[in-house]
This record gives sequence, C-alpha cells and structure tokens, in this order.
Amino acid sequence: DSDAEELKSLLSTVPLLKHLSSSELAAVAEVVTAEEFDADAAIVTEGENGEAMFFLEEGQAAAS
Repeated sequence: DSDAEELKSLLSTVPLLKHLSSSELAAVAEVVTAEEFDADAAIVTEGENGEAMFFLEEGQAAAS
C-alpha cells in the first residue's frame, strides 16, 4: 500500500524513530492516526496526562 510506505518514510525522518527497523516502523505506522488542528489550537495543555504522541507533518508548533 503506497500510503503505508509513505507513512513509514515520513516516520523514518523522526529523530526519535530513526533507530527502528523497517518492520518496527511498519508496526508504528499501523497505529498512527492523522489529525488536523486549526491555527492557534491547543494540542497539549501543561499538566494534563499524556495519552498520545504527536509528530508534525506540516506547519509549526510553539510551547508556552
């Protein structure tokens, strides 16, 4: 599937994931879901329990 390969390729550029093998990247790609956020949307709020990990495919994020 070309979408799966494209996602694996994108994930392989993430410094945290660079050490993963192709099969490990494929396993990560199977559970990744894409989300879009409006400009200035709060994606994560300090103090909240984390239940997800976010990778930016496009755009910028700021911590405040």
